[in-house]
Amino acid sequence: MKPTISAMRKVCIAAPLATLNLAIAALLVGMTVAIYWPGLHGGFLFDDIPNLVGATEWRMTEFTADQVRRVVGADMTGAFGRGLAMLTFGLNHLLTGDSLWWMKLTNVLIHALNGVLIWRLSRWMCQRLDGRAGDMAPLLIATAWLLHPLQVSTVLYTIQRMELGAQCMVLACLLAYVRGREASLRGQHSLSWFALAAAFVVVGLGFKESAALAPAFCALIEIFVLRFACRNATTSRQLRIAYGAAAFIAVAIYATYVVPHFATAEMYRARDFSAWQRLLTQPRVLVLYASEALFPLPDRFRFYYDDIVASTDLTTPWLTSVCLLLLLASVGGAWMLRKRRPVLALGLMWFLVAHALTSNVVPLELAFEHRNYLALLGLCWAVFDVGKLLTGPLNRDARLTLGALAVLVLAGATLLQTLTWGDPFRLAVALDARASQSSRAAYGLGVAIYGRTGDDSNVPAWSLAHRQFEVASQRSPHSILGDQAIILMDSRAGRSVPAARWSVLRQKLTSSGDRPENLMALDALVACAMQPHCGVDQTPLGDALEYAARHNPTSRDLERLRSSLQIVGQSSVSKGALTTPLQSAPR
Repeated sequence: MKPTISAMRKVCIAAPLATLNLAIAALLVGMTVAIYWPGLHGGFLFDDIPNLVGATEWRMTEFTADQVRRVVGADMTGAFGRGLAMLTFGLNHLLTGDSLWWMKLTNVLIHALNGVLIWRLSRWMCQRLDGRAGDMAPLLIATAWLLHPLQVSTVLYTIQRMELGAQCMVLACLLAYVRGREASLRGQHSLSWFALAAAFVVVGLGFKESAALAPAFCALIEIFVLRFACRNATTSRQLRIAYGAAAFIAVAIYATYVVPHFATAEMYRARDFSAWQRLLTQPRVLVLYASEALFPLPDRFRFYYDDIVASTDLTTPWLTSVCLLLLLASVGGAWMLRKRRPVLALGLMWFLVAHALTSNVVPLELAFEHRNYLALLGLCWAVFDVGKLLTGPLNRDARLTLGALAVLVLAGATLLQTLTWGDPFRLAVALDARASQSSRAAYGLGVAIYGRTGDDSNVPAWSLAHRQFEVASQRSPHSILGDQAIILMDSRAGRSVPAARWSVLRQKLTSSGDRPENLMALDALVACAMQPHCGVDQTPLGDALEYAARHNPTSRDLERLRSSLQIVGQSSVSKGALTTPLQSAPR
């Protein structure tokens, strides 16, 4: 049977379009790899140390069912575990050994893939709202998101493969969902697309629990883009009822399980703030995130935020109320603009919903940059829509030129970031300068300096590292990382540790002995004390552990450390190691 003229026309149109799509995808991937290339030579950082350097379960040596099961079960952090993320690290090890360069390149490629998915999603949104699928706007949005400097601390922070993979599955879910909705509007079979969307969510949960927000993003797309459109009013009403019921169930679960389970003194015993104080602080944190995204100067990206002081009430500090009002105004504004400026409204609500898990009562730390990974897309959409409104009188070429210039500025800032991240020592210096009150930043620089001493106390760098750890100790009334490092340095150099140092350590352990990073620091001290050549005096260390256990009576970890001090070899930490902050609690 001869093909019809209509079919031939479709083929003639589809072939060049597919080629163009592949070219755009290749362009996005190529730009991303090129900008991030200098950062691939960087080192491990922060949570990378306990999860990848110190752990061995994820290292696959052959592809067998037993090893796959071992790797998938290696990390049970979070509500669902993060086994699929660890499996990707295991495959990295199987193919390229311990090469960190390949691990970081894998992260960059996943990030680039996510940018392609965002381009497709943004293109669908523009087509749906404006009827212009071929506009350059989706490409500019995707490029701005890909090359924004705020993304560097997620992409090059190796362990955040978890976030990258989870959000990749969320984006795939959203694309499958909108394909299913479009098919249903045309009266075509759509169930398989919805099943595929659900499958992507399940896979995403294997990377990180943040994939659980996918249904909420689908709801935002319905409210601001699709507006629950269906082939008839009855189906549209049923869809609204279904989403309303799902929202009611989510609120009920939150009220009856999440709050009673997580917002307790026991869950927050390792934190310096309560659940209520954490909630009060989040408006300030969210406004901080937004300001970093909208004014992306490289010096603003600190990575360490342990110096943020929690809000204690609506006026302490006074920015608490101001930021809360800003967030409420954003929600109200989004609702009022949902019909006139749906892209702006969607962007504002997308940013807020993306933080629904991490800005809640779950006892996470107050702030981390990688929590903005997908939230940044909402701000990119919002800025695009505002820019479109402001440049309305200009012609198309002028608007494209301004958009391209903005993307070039972002790419330049990101290149500066990746150059910094590509040198561990340079990064440590930069982060300490940016977060001048952070104990972790000071400690990280101390570790970087100490790494250049060769463990020789006679070189000048040894004294510099010692002083830097003193700075780390002084910056925090709770963290003993700096004190632990000083004790280890003095002990290994054959110097006596002043009684005042042990006194400071005991004082910090009074209320913070069960903090994850303090437990790891104590682990390192116990491991060193059990080595006869290390030099850590067991008597003051035992007194400190006894003191800490007495003031933290529910801590099993402190009891374990106290017992292990008396049993040679019962420690998983390498002898005398200078540690990095460990966060075994949910983050």
